[in-house]
Amino acid sequence: GSIDYSKISEKRAASMYHILEVPSNHVHKITLSDGSKVWINAMSAIRYPVLFRKNEREVEVTGEAYFEVTHNPAHPFRVEAAIKDKAPLVIEAVGTAFNVNTYADEPFPSATLIEGKVNVSLSEKEMVQLRPNQQARVTSKGLKVGQGKVDVITAWTKNEFNFDDTPLSEVLRQLARWYNVEIIQNIPDQSFKAGPFSRNQPIEYWLRLLSKTEEFTYNIDGRRITITK
Repeated sequence: GSIDYSKISEKRAASMYHILEVPSNHVHKITLSDGSKVWINAMSAIRYPVLFRKNEREVEVTGEAYFEVTHNPAHPFRVEAAIKDKAPLVIEAVGTAFNVNTYADEPFPSATLIEGKVNVSLSEKEMVQLRPNQQARVTSKGLKVGQGKVDVITAWTKNEFNFDDTPLSEVLRQLARWYNVEIIQNIPDQSFKAGPFSRNQPIEYWLRLLSKTEEFTYNIDGRRITITK
């Protein structure tokens, strides 16, 4: 579940790039050549150089990833996170920890700062600087900064689900990605609070728990699950 590039030789690495694609029900960890650590969530991918050049540290992400960046003021660390039908969300850090979530089915792609500071931008004209526990969300009107629930947002790095007044639609999106299923929601959105719980439980466990709390029924047909009253 992990790969370490921190001791790779310059001769062996040359100018190679690797792409790691993480399937459902998995989380992988990479230690990059500069010592920075990255956790990649299920149904996500990262493209990165096997060896960073001396004056450049840059990676590309789709889906969700958590970064602990090695401090280097001379060479900021840059993440380009792909957003469906939009310019990528760009995060620049010197040495810090942050989470980025730009899954294609997320209505508000986001970057959340855990410690240190980062600059987040959608273009050269629109940039915000985050402080710890702040989140930048991509909305129809551009970047919006607010408080982020760090324990909830980063629960996946501990292989956990954690919901705190989380909309049911968001809960179901997380379940669908982790278990690689399609979930059809035919009831109004409601808030849900539970966890943290291990993600090693079968999906039926979560459906039973949710149905008791939110009073709905569900039907499982292969990989398709339908939620109804």
